[in-house]
Amino acid sequence: MEVIISLSLFGIFTVMLAGAGTLAADYYKFSFNNGLLCLAVLSALTVLCGVKGIVAANFIATPLLVCVTIFTGVSSAFHHCVDASIFALPANTDISPISHWLLGCLLYVSYNVVFSSAILSQLGSEAKDPTAFQPACLISGLVLAMLAGLICTTIMFHHPYVWNYEVPMLNISIMQSEIHHAAYTSTLLIAIYTSSIAALHSSSDKLSRLLNLNRPLSLFLTLATAVLLSRLGFSQLIALIYPVFGYVSLVFIMLLLWKTTLRKY
Repeated sequence: MEVIISLSLFGIFTVMLAGAGTLAADYYKFSFNNGLLCLAVLSALTVLCGVKGIVAANFIATPLLVCVTIFTGVSSAFHHCVDASIFALPANTDISPISHWLLGCLLYVSYNVVFSSAILSQLGSEAKDPTAFQPACLISGLVLAMLAGLICTTIMFHHPYVWNYEVPMLNISIMQSEIHHAAYTSTLLIAIYTSSIAALHSSSDKLSRLLNLNRPLSLFLTLATAVLLSRLGFSQLIALIYPVFGYVSLVFIMLLLWKTTLRKY
């Protein structure tokens, strides 16, 4: 299971690099390679600063992303007016790697639960009172659920025009105004950066312990391999990595529930 978690975290880091390359090429007129290399170098430098650097980066980026996402979604709702008929739209299975939307939701959630558990376990080990994280985890989960619902609703407002874009919310922000677009793009880049440093830190740390390597070497190997694989492209990596590791992560969650809760009964 340790190997599977390590591969999942590595997959997230690879996807984040490809996402940075896509944003750089499509919206900042940089090359794809320059975008992912900039993120790779910046992530490596932050990871070398340790867990405190990761926490500081997320402390700044997360509230920004939440505020900008809410602002973009609410602005879209006021412009288009909320119509209950959008919730009856059928799922477009032609652009989804998963046959059913509910299964896709479960796989996406399970994959990201493994990611967050790997980060929180490291933070918990350094905390004097690990139970102090529980209220924060609950609040964070509720906020993420609200944001996911808002993003899905906003995308449905613009159905089917945004289905052909790799990052639909970015194109929705372009439709609103230049200010919305600049704010959302910049904040999304910061969010990609914070996710990449967390994934790089955890995956390189696990590689170091699994193969008994020193930290700089494991960091370099993780970074170099991810840079090479990220050139496959953002949407291709999403379609490949999330379903495969989503199924594996779903099994991990079931085992975790069995060990911590169900077995007591």
